[in-house]
Amino acid sequence: MTATSILISTIRNVIPNAIANSIIGVQPMTGPIGQIFTLKSHYSMNYTSLPRIKMNKEQYKVFLRLNDRKKCQTENDFTKANYPGIYMRYIESVDWCTEQFGANGYARYYNKIWFENENDLMAYKLRWTDID
Repeated sequence: MTATSILISTIRNVIPNAIANSIIGVQPMTGPIGQIFTLKSHYSMNYTSLPRIKMNKEQYKVFLRLNDRKKCQTENDFTKANYPGIYMRYIESVDWCTEQFGANGYARYYNKIWFENENDLMAYKLRWTDID
């Protein structure tokens, strides 16, 4: 007997009694499997079609440094214009931003918010960032 055959038979005897059965569905193997399957993630982004943030005229009065005054901006546009931004964790923070800065005092796209200045970002962090 080889070490592999002993190991596989041991695994077949031990696995049915493992805690995994009570957590997830586990099925015994009917025979030896000589392959290992892996799943590798691959991330790529097409930078020519970045998502656009739609802005209204009142927001443009706040975010004056944005380039070309386009109706739709990208995240890169906010970054190039040096507007401070943060990823938000709580949807309730959007209502708070509206109360604090007005409906046009911040720009939001999904889970990221940009502010007019660092003071607004600091106020947001003090209110909504978890302190450990």
